[in-house]
Amino acid sequence: MKIGWLSLWLVASSALAQPATYVVESLPFSLEGQWWFRTGHDPAWSSPFREKTHWQAVQVPGPWERQGYRGYNGHAWYRLTLQIPSRFSGDSLGVDLGALGDVDEVFLNGQRIGQSGSFPPTYEPATLQRRIYRLPRTSLRFGEFNELAVHVYNERRFGGFLGPPPVIDRYEQLLARQTGRDVVLWVGAAVLAVLALFHGLISLFYVGGREQWPWVGFLLSFGLYQITYASFGPAFFFSSGLSFRLNVAFLLLSVGLFPLVLATMFARPAPTLALVFASVMAVGSGFAVLWRRAADLYLWVYLAEMGIVVLVVLSLWLLLRRQWPQRDMPWPLLVTALLFFAAVFADVAVDLCLLPRPSFPTLVLYSSLGVLPFAFALSFNLTTRWARLHAASLLPHLGLLPWVTFTHEVQKRLSASPPAPFALALMRFSTAAGTGVEVETVVSHLRLHLRHCDLLARYSRETVAILLDGQDEREALAYVERVRRALRQLPERFLLRPTVGLAACKAGRYATAEEVVKAAEAALYAARAEGGDCTATAP
Repeated sequence: MKIGWLSLWLVASSALAQPATYVVESLPFSLEGQWWFRTGHDPAWSSPFREKTHWQAVQVPGPWERQGYRGYNGHAWYRLTLQIPSRFSGDSLGVDLGALGDVDEVFLNGQRIGQSGSFPPTYEPATLQRRIYRLPRTSLRFGEFNELAVHVYNERRFGGFLGPPPVIDRYEQLLARQTGRDVVLWVGAAVLAVLALFHGLISLFYVGGREQWPWVGFLLSFGLYQITYASFGPAFFFSSGLSFRLNVAFLLLSVGLFPLVLATMFARPAPTLALVFASVMAVGSGFAVLWRRAADLYLWVYLAEMGIVVLVVLSLWLLLRRQWPQRDMPWPLLVTALLFFAAVFADVAVDLCLLPRPSFPTLVLYSSLGVLPFAFALSFNLTTRWARLHAASLLPHLGLLPWVTFTHEVQKRLSASPPAPFALALMRFSTAAGTGVEVETVVSHLRLHLRHCDLLARYSRETVAILLDGQDEREALAYVERVRRALRQLPERFLLRPTVGLAACKAGRYATAEEVVKAAEAALYAARAEGGDCTATAP
């Protein structure tokens, strides 16, 4: 009796494991579920309604490596039985199989209806392509059983149906959705290119914009990376293999440039490790374009994905531990950066088959949407920072502030939490003979060599006070010396020999604006005692 129950249970479980016939009741119709699967290759397997003794049931979508075929690379076949009612005989039908790894050919009732990529010996992957094929009326049997067979070949990484779920629909509707995906990718890439052009013009034609070059490179490389996923992209004009190579190359460039973007974002010099990492990714980008075997490029893809994970973790640590408690970063930039990091992390998880691919009709990459608000926020932040520090040549020359307003600005910076570095310089204008020169006669020349953010006020008849934002003592000293040397080059009727006293503000050094001014005044007296025409700093 027990043996009978056990046999009955085994028969029932095997019946449940077998893929059922899919009856297309409405459009669009999902083909997600159990398909017949078999590794190896025999051209005869394309024939419909063959025996299934050595075939197993697997879940579609999903790579075969995650369904008991770990480490298998090579040929494999999928089969599925369909029943399409006669009421759809007047419609032009098609099937969207999603993304497949890496090469495929599709048969309907034994007739070959399409292929993507190239099988060995001329292997050419088409992993990035969306497989959309028309179902010919001459091959369809309306009101009867139909069999769809898919032959797949994979050399590295993941093979089989990678997602999203396959769908049968009217062929025009499938093409319209693909067009929508292409529009999203191309519009996003165009927006990034416009931002890159804007920052490139700043970097080329205006002083002080060179630090934005990594951001320009990242915008361009990420936009081109997106386009490689478009059906109307490199694969349309060249080949699917070249599109895959360009995809890897632009991915490596984007990942390599991002540490330099982080340095720009936090207004810090790029560390040596970031420069080394960017150089390695640049070498990998050239490798991706020139290396003969396309399957070997997956090693660089894994390296790039590891770099992405490390960069996301590092960025979150910098944002949440260093910047967020100090409130140094504008909240729009912080929020959009977090959204972008989450989108990039999701794309990595999708590529590693840890998350399902986006099933939204117009979405291919999560990051294609997440990058846009981040790009706008960071571009606005970099532009305003550049305008604040370097745009004096674009604005009218500012006059002298009232002394009360000037000291109020100094006090505001002392009271800021956390305090930002700044310095106060007292610059006395005199001739080679030591005769004083009135401030009004040279202030316009002085403003030409200062930044827009530097504030000026009259301290005495021949002395001007300069408030230098964002500079510590070393930077302020070098900056003041450059300005002083520039003023010494004025025409002979001036014969200026400026003398400067400099007081740099550090945390806890000064409590009031008066103390800062007195320290700069003491440094100015020290410089004059040394003969003038020099700069002295407060102790």
